[in-house]
Amino acid sequence: MKFLRNVFVLWLWSSAAAFSQSAPTFSQDDPAATPKTILIARFENLSNAPGIEWIGESFPEVMGQRLGSNSWQLLRRGERLNAFDRAGIPPGRHPSRATIFRVAEQLDVDFVVLGSYNFDGHTFIATCQWLDVKRAHLSKEMKESGPLPQLIDLQTALAWDLLRLNNPALISSRDTFVSAAPPIRLDALENYTRGVLALSSADKIKYFREAVRINPSYTEALLGLGRADFEAKQYEPAAAALAKVSPTQAVGGQAQFLLGLCEFYLGKFEKAEAAFSELTARVPLPEVYNNLGVAQARRGRPAAGDQFQRANDTDPGDSDYSFNLAVALYRKGDSAGATRAVRETLAANPGDAEARSLMESLVAASDPKFAVTATPPKMPLERIKRNYDEDAFRQIAAQLQRTLAAKLAEKAQRLPKP
Repeated sequence: MKFLRNVFVLWLWSSAAAFSQSAPTFSQDDPAATPKTILIARFENLSNAPGIEWIGESFPEVMGQRLGSNSWQLLRRGERLNAFDRAGIPPGRHPSRATIFRVAEQLDVDFVVLGSYNFDGHTFIATCQWLDVKRAHLSKEMKESGPLPQLIDLQTALAWDLLRLNNPALISSRDTFVSAAPPIRLDALENYTRGVLALSSADKIKYFREAVRINPSYTEALLGLGRADFEAKQYEPAAAALAKVSPTQAVGGQAQFLLGLCEFYLGKFEKAEAAFSELTARVPLPEVYNNLGVAQARRGRPAAGDQFQRANDTDPGDSDYSFNLAVALYRKGDSAGATRAVRETLAANPGDAEARSLMESLVAASDPKFAVTATPPKMPLERIKRNYDEDAFRQIAAQLQRTLAAKLAEKAQRLPKP
């Protein structure tokens, strides 16, 4: 509960305008609607045509981008695969609708998009249905068809069909919605999707790099390439790709966080600080504050301690945050505060050998004989965080928005009628 309260405060601090900029703007859902969680399942391939198996995974990618807005919280591919893995579904196997429904219930998802596609060599046909998990209701089937080269327009049109079904008062016409979506070349989408599906780092880099070469402004491909290069410890090319992702894009936060890590590992601490500092204004997550503090500490900036304090206050259960705070406090000469912080670290992680060594140094330093019997302890380096969980932040923010909307509605009902 303390974590939720702190996130709520941080969320209120963040700019509402900046928060809304992190999602695509071409979806025209009711802005007053509370966010709903959607899982878009991989579409089933009903065709015998060779070489189009990758298209099934492209539907969640494209339709997820088209459906994205402040009214929808989309489960990412990693969450979907983890949930299917826990349900015993091997990778690559298409689960039954009953299994998908069960997984959706376990994930507490509001809606699931189910679909399939077929291709007879001339016409590509895609169909989907909207599953309301809470009501256990399956919508009518929606269908789009056309030449295979128009795949992305067909996927975008299906997204419009779903939005229209959910909100019949949608003003935008189908053609306007399709034309307003960011353009993606089909061959770039194929390479990007094959990169998503690839198992090896080398293959991922190869496919993502080709997608970017074909479509230089393809945001998701730039992020995929940057992440793949980062995981391969190729920080220079990773930073070059990530720097091209606008912070206002839906994936801008992830790109900015990885960019900060790349600059940090390259020893460019000033650039790392700038990247994390810019991100804190939009997504005030504890890992962002922590990494901002680490970058500042490497530059010898005293403000680092304030960032570690914010991270620790937001998520007091994470031993890395209290450890970094302890190091910062000791550097400032606050031995008592450092001791309290490192005790928090050991309470959360009793097996932390580095924290235990720091505690022993702090205890020895407090001994009056220390000044004449020993040299000052060598302080360990602050710990950087590599995880970035913006989805969790947005889910909490969405829940808070629901709660606030319900309270406002309750107050409105109590007001005297004119």
